Amino acid sequence: MRSLLMQDVITIRGSGTTPVVQSEVDWLDLTAYGDAVFWIEILELTLPGSGFVSLSFETAPAKQESLFVAMETMALTAVSSKVQVRKVLMNAAGGVPLARFLRWKLAGSVAGTWDVTFRVYVSFGEGNRNAFSPLALPGLLLWLRADQGVVLSGANVTDWKDQSGNGNHVSQSVSGSRPVFAGNGVGGKPTIDFAGGKFLENTVTSLGLAGSAYSVLLVAKGGNGSFFTLRRSLTYSASMFFLSNTYVYSNSGGNNSVATPSTLPTTESSALGFKSCHRYTGSGNPSVWLNASALSISGLGQATETGTAGFQVGTNTQAVPEPWNGFISELIVVGNAIADADRLRVEAYQRDFYGI
Repeated sequence: MRSLLMQDVITIRGSGTTPVVQSEVDWLDLTAYGDAVFWIEILELTLPGSGFVSLSFETAPAKQESLFVAMETMALTAVSSKVQVRKVLMNAAGGVPLARFLRWKLAGSVAGTWDVTFRVYVSFGEGNRNAFSPLALPGLLLWLRADQGVVLSGANVTDWKDQSGNGNHVSQSVSGSRPVFAGNGVGGKPTIDFAGGKFLENTVTSLGLAGSAYSVLLVAKGGNGSFFTLRRSLTYSASMFFLSNTYVYSNSGGNNSVATPSTLPTTESSALGFKSCHRYTGSGNPSVWLNASALSISGLGQATETGTAGFQVGTNTQAVPEPWNGFISELIVVGNAIADADRLRVEAYQRDFYGI
């Protein structure tokens, strides 16, 4: 382990989305490290109008501008009395491991002048070479992660791009229904806030065939409501949600599967957030894990998911919708009953990446 002062207290002023990059003479030149943990102090901050300032940490194997890519990006929205911590792990799924050179970059999200006074320390480790990515999951249909593929209008999310390579993106054209991007969520990683009836949807593609096996893996934080719905219809929408801290599956046609114990306080009260896995074989009740622990299931089996094409994130389509009142950091959907070995790999990756 090695720790360095990456940037002593400095004030940077900028305008609009034009980036300001750390001076080349101050770039860190490092070898033999794969992991980095950034400790960021935001001492003063003036935002560009209704937008925010993004702070990125970029890396490259050589001093060539076209080679630099962002390992980690955080949205600065307010001064905090607490140090903010960001982790860049070699085995983070889809992430960019540390190369030789390291620098910071600042930019506003909208027009207007801005300034930031900040300081950054960074610690380095050799990294875990046993990398795993959800991209390796058989039957991967959807992979949404809040640190990649998020398109914003101000601080509101208009599109969330699927990272699975299948193009199953979700979006929201109604400005009042757009969730809000937050730069410091579960594990200090970016997240999306769906509170207030906000949601995203795909109106074209249904994930998997009706009645087929599937699995849904989630990293989230917050309260009750539907975090994912397989179909957009008043009946048979096959939504997964928490209701009064109880994990429930409902096909909106009268069939529910309820996970016990009846109260799951970690879904609301845990400052760390939670992770869950919902696995359905195509018949009978699902299997549910919360924070890698299996839950007992009672209730009726699941029926066929039919109805309007598409799917929703953060709500369900019912006569009285049950929106998700909290954060979603990552959502993974596979078109099969995920094998235990693969589930354990995903849970280990989420533990390392999000700290849960």
